[in-house]
Amino acid sequence: MVYDGKGDIVTSAYVVGTALGVFAPDDLAVIRVGSGVGALHPASFGRSASVQAGEIVLAMGNPLGLTGTVTTASSRRPGGRSRRGRVVRRS
Repeated sequence: MVYDGKGDIVTSAYVVGTALGVFAPDDLAVIRVGSGVGALHPASFGRSASVQAGEIVLAMGNPLGLTGTVTTASSRRPGGRSRRGRVVRRS
């Protein structure tokens, strides 16, 4: 994931040799690319209250004690129903 306009990228630690920083428990590393930085577009971090239906969202975390999970989906409108019939809520 492109983190900022300086060329800092967050990736899995096991795929890199030299990193600016590493957080081994979650296999995360920050690297910096030197060339082509102008072509990179940093990820934008949003608020769940401003997500519109149909936008692609990404969630990273440790739900239910699982480690290193990443989920991507297309957002639904608040108050709509999920595939399992549950009401979608905004957090």
